[in-house]
Amino acid sequence: MKVYRLGGTLASPVKGELQVLENDDLPKNMPKPKRDLYPISIEELHEYIAEMHEEIERVRAEIERKEAHRAGVEAIFKS
Repeated sequence: MKVYRLGGTLASPVKGELQVLENDDLPKNMPKPKRDLYPISIEELHEYIAEMHEEIERVRAEIERKEAHRAGVEAIFKS
């Protein structure tokens, strides 16, 4: 049986379909592999930095949204 790693799950092909099996034995907070920067050109590295900045801003916006939601919920329960 072939097994493929997908995040915190294991997947195996079954009759042409992909069956996903939970595996509780795998660590939940495995570090993501770092991108190999050596073969990337300077221009591509600048583009990569811009993409990372965009992702950071997206994550910050989501944090702000969740903090506002939490504050609203806490205000309801404090009343």
